[in-house]
Amino acid sequence: MSLGVLSTISEDPIAAIGVESVSILAVRPMILGFERLGLDRGIALETVGLSEDQLSNPDVRVTPKQTLLLWLRALEATRDPDLGLSLARSITPSDYGILGYIVSSSATVRDALQRVDRYHGLLADSVRYSVEETRSGFILRHEISGGGAVPGAMAAYVLAVPILLMKKTFGRQPRIRQVRLACEQPAEIREYKEVFAAPLKFGESENMLEIEANLDAAIPTADLALMSALETHAESLLGESSPRRSLADSVRKLVLDSFPQPPPEAEKIGQQLALSTRTLRRRLREEGTSVSNIVASTRHKLALQYLDGDELGASEIAYLLGFSDPTAFHRAFRRWQGCSPLQHRRHQKSVTP
Repeated sequence: MSLGVLSTISEDPIAAIGVESVSILAVRPMILGFERLGLDRGIALETVGLSEDQLSNPDVRVTPKQTLLLWLRALEATRDPDLGLSLARSITPSDYGILGYIVSSSATVRDALQRVDRYHGLLADSVRYSVEETRSGFILRHEISGGGAVPGAMAAYVLAVPILLMKKTFGRQPRIRQVRLACEQPAEIREYKEVFAAPLKFGESENMLEIEANLDAAIPTADLALMSALETHAESLLGESSPRRSLADSVRKLVLDSFPQPPPEAEKIGQQLALSTRTLRRRLREEGTSVSNIVASTRHKLALQYLDGDELGASEIAYLLGFSDPTAFHRAFRRWQGCSPLQHRRHQKSVTP
């Protein structure tokens, strides 16, 4: 079978241009999107050598070759010559987890772009979107650390995703002045014209969009209270990104990533870290802690940060920390601080100059 739109991809192109590994947080939206396009989820997971549990583990990484094989398997299943564009059309902000929610909760386009630059490392540490402001808008580039650009159908995907998400958010297509793609021109470009509605340049050395936009335009889904909580969470996740973290740090990151859902039990955490429950508990005990202690300390720290501001009520904080109900949060907070959340907030206001 011809590789069609993937014909520009060599055996291991991402590795050839300097990417050592790909975060599951970047691969997960692809798997979800390919599933919507007709690729069996089990086959997709098998292709990249992942279990269902690992799909939700932010510490998991896959090789560039596994990522390429996922795209090839999706092409075989869908027979779609415009696979990159089709995948982009299937993506929703929630597929990108906390980064998607951060973007949709930002106040303005400028705020959203700044946060994408700040937090894109939560998705992948080898690729990023860079923004160059212009008189009429901005230039958006998808770049690989150390130089280069993703090729083939992936080039269309990484450029179409931000355009289609902006269209979903604002209800209209942003005006694009030019598009540069690091892939060969396919035989039929009708879908490209429909998605981008702009002059197209193929075979370029970069993946780039020049977009006309008012950077101070308000985002309809902006939610400043939610944004405050999300940023606190995102900063915590960034702080846990050291490659030499302890086991307790790895568990803490899994707990953080689970919110606002209830934190995972020890057995689930062990599965995600490829450890038996007994080994997990023993090694945490050697580090002087436990799963329950990590959950409690993580919730405690975040609760204090949330209560420093006035944007969130106790019920909202309880939800964000994965408690079953506000009463459970109140009981836990009294154990930590010896007072209620409201009393703590009032006290902090009284002692803050």
